[in-house]
Amino acid sequence: MGNAPARVRSTKPTKRNPPAEADEVPAEAELVDDEPIEGTVVVDPDLVFTTPDRDDEDDTPEAERTIAFEIDGEIYKIIRPKKFPEVMRRLIASTSRRASTADALWAGEEFLDRVLQPDSIRRLNERLNDDNDKFREEDLYDILVKVMEKMGANARASSVPANKARARARGRR
Repeated sequence: MGNAPARVRSTKPTKRNPPAEADEVPAEAELVDDEPIEGTVVVDPDLVFTTPDRDDEDDTPEAERTIAFEIDGEIYKIIRPKKFPEVMRRLIASTSRRASTADALWAGEEFLDRVLQPDSIRRLNERLNDDNDKFREEDLYDILVKVMEKMGANARASSVPANKARARARGRR
C-alpha cells in the first residue's frame, strides 16, 4: 500500500474555523499515513473501469421515438428506449425455455414500466384492475407485440444513417 497518496486530515469546519477554499490546505492539517481508513473500500487498480464514450448513441428526439396506439378509443403512448437493443435482449431472454413463468411475467412488467409513458401505465393498470372492464393482460401483451415490432422497425430506420456514417468513417481510415 506504499503507492497510495497520503491523505490529509483537517479539523471540522465551524464558525471559528470556516472551511478552506478548494485549492488551499488548512494550516492545521496533518498528514496521515497511507493505510486505509477504517470503513473505506480499497479497489484493485485492475478492477477500476470507465464507461467509454460511444458514437452509436440514439440521439433521436423523444418526440420521434414516441409511438401512439389506441385501445377502445383511448390513446396510449410508448417511448422507444435509447437502449432499445438492450431492452429487447432482456425481454427476449425472459421468453427462453429456461425462464420460469414468473421470470417471463416479471420481464414483461419491467418492459412495460420502461417503455410506457407514466400516464399510459396508470390508465392501463386502472383498466386491468377494474373487474368490470373486459380488457385483460393477454390483450395488452398482444398489443405490445405489435408495438414492439413497430419500435424495432423504427429503431432500424433511425439507425441506418448513423450506421452508414460509421461505415464511411471506417472506410477512410
